Formats: sequence, C-alpha cells, structure tokens
Amino acid sequence: MGLSVVFRGPNPNSTEWFASRFVPIISSRMGTRRNGTTAVAGAPWRTAHPRQRDTAKRAIDLVTAIFVLTALLPVFLLIALAIWLTSGMPILFTQERAGLRGRPFRMFKFRSMIADAEQATGPVWAATNDARVTPVGAVLRRTHLDELPQFWNVLRGEMSVVGPRPERPALMAQLDEAIPGFSERCNVKPGITGLAQIMNGYTQSTNAARRKLRYDLHYIRNCCFLLDLKIMAWTVRVIADDDKAR
Repeated sequence: MGLSVVFRGPNPNSTEWFASRFVPIISSRMGTRRNGTTAVAGAPWRTAHPRQRDTAKRAIDLVTAIFVLTALLPVFLLIALAIWLTSGMPILFTQERAGLRGRPFRMFKFRSMIADAEQATGPVWAATNDARVTPVGAVLRRTHLDELPQFWNVLRGEMSVVGPRPERPALMAQLDEAIPGFSERCNVKPGITGLAQIMNGYTQSTNAARRKLRYDLHYIRNCCFLLDLKIMAWTVRVIADDDKAR
C-alpha cells in the first residue's frame, strides 16, 4: 500500500504544490526519481505548509492522547494493580530523555523492571531476556503496554504519537559521537511509535542505533499526515503479532 506525497513547485517563491505518484512506506533511497528529476536528499516532502502540518499533527496528538487516557483508564488501573501485587511500588517509572532540540524531559512508563534497576550499572540498554525484568514486566514489554503512560507526555506536548524514539541524554551523547548525524533525530518531537520502532524494534547496540537512524531520518524528511496514519496502523499490526513484538 502506498501513500500520496506532494512536492513544492519549481518556483521557490511560489506556494503552489503538485502531486507525485504513490510511493511505498519505505524507499530504498532518500530521493525519489520522477520525470527525469530527483528530489534533493534532506528536502522534506509535505502535504501542507510546515506550520499547517505541525498544527494538524498536534491536533491529532491531542485527540489520540485524550482518547487513550480516558478509554483505557480501566486497563491502566489493572496494570497498576498487577505491578503493585507482584513487585510493589513504584507503579510508574520515570526517566530523563532528550526531546525536541535536545531539551530534556521526564518520560513516563509502567515499571517493567525491578526497582532501581540501574543503580549499580548506570544507563545501559535493556538486553534480550534481561534478568532485571519482572514477570509482569515481561508481558508489558512484549505487548508494549508499558508505554501507555507516555500518552501523558503527548498531552503535555513533550512527545508526539509518531516520531523517533527518545534516547537518554547520556546515551545520546555517546551515540552522537559514534554515529555522525545522530542528533538530527531531535529536529522533531520524539514519538511513542515510529518508523524505526516498527521496523527495527528496541535499540540494544550502537549498530542497531545506526540502522534505526536511517529509518528516523527517512521519517523526518518525509513526515506527513498519511505517513503517520500508516505507521500507527503498522504499530497495531506489530503489537498483535507476538513474534514481531519486542
């Protein structure tokens, strides 16, 4: 299934836009060849002017966050009860992450690991079959239900529903040094889900972060309303597929 993209006309002072052919959610290159020309790598594709696009994206974020936080309130309470009965307090886990333009914020999650899991190690990536993960936490992580409190971050304007996954500032500095251009991910709001998340899962190494960066940059350069909708639809599909959920 493709999505329709719209490109700016040849006159840089014009506000006209013209339609292009349908393109897949993932392309093998950043530029798309058409009519003998190639889109410049790094030039965003738009379905509207940037201000209109950002306003529409924020409106969708607010509607989605309010709906999830109200409609799934019973699920929130059941998860909180399960965590409290099996591993005590705290119910929520907060962690500093790098947001838009690198501005730090506190991200919320349901706690899926033992309390003070990084007290002895400092910031580290979670590993497959991580011994710090609790039994309830394993279910939450596999189904991604531990991410639900982040809709509160979306409501506060710190995150978007769709965008690059926010990294911790300490790991962000290491990755930006090891991977040129990694900090470009902070040019947009971080997201609960995103192209890199559904295509590559959790980041567990520098090599995985390098692979995810390609998807993140592709999203940043091509972000539009239809692409966001397609990513959200793919997210539901990934969560429903137990073999793909991480």
